[in-house]
Amino acid sequence: AIPGELVGAGAAFHNIGPAITLQDVIAAAADQIVVTALARQVVLALRQRSATVLVAEQVDPVEQAGTANRGAAHVYVGFEASTQTCSVIHHFAVEEFESVAGRALAEHIAAEATRFPLRPDVAGVRIPILRETVMPAVLWRIGPVEALTRSAPEITRHVVRGLVRWTELAAEN
Repeated sequence: AIPGELVGAGAAFHNIGPAITLQDVIAAAADQIVVTALARQVVLALRQRSATVLVAEQVDPVEQAGTANRGAAHVYVGFEASTQTCSVIHHFAVEEFESVAGRALAEHIAAEATRFPLRPDVAGVRIPILRETVMPAVLWRIGPVEALTRSAPEITRHVVRGLVRWTELAAEN
């Protein structure tokens, strides 16, 4: 099995192979209970892979970014529920600049989610949480909430595998 391979049912990860090399991961969630539950599943899965994880549950994106920045996180992963059907992983981008590391992270997570019913698109945007964080950051907007609830274990697996791949490639460079 490769590092990050799901073993067993649900989101139970066993530490197979080398542990994830991230020092800090911020899993952030808006105030919605479902999104917070998803973020907590991701936090648990990452901690089982020996990652140090902080949780920023503030509603205000600038406060979330402040928590991530003060925690000296190496990466920020956020979730946002939508009432509409969507699955988009956002990274920071404006006309004259794009977070290359954020885009790479978004693409790695999206590549893991190819079998997920709501295959995520990757899009660069300028929103406060992505603009204010100093580390590579992504925000996965998923909807409707029912799809998020049904697919939380799969979403967790996709995020962890994407982070592992992104971390391994960053370590090689």
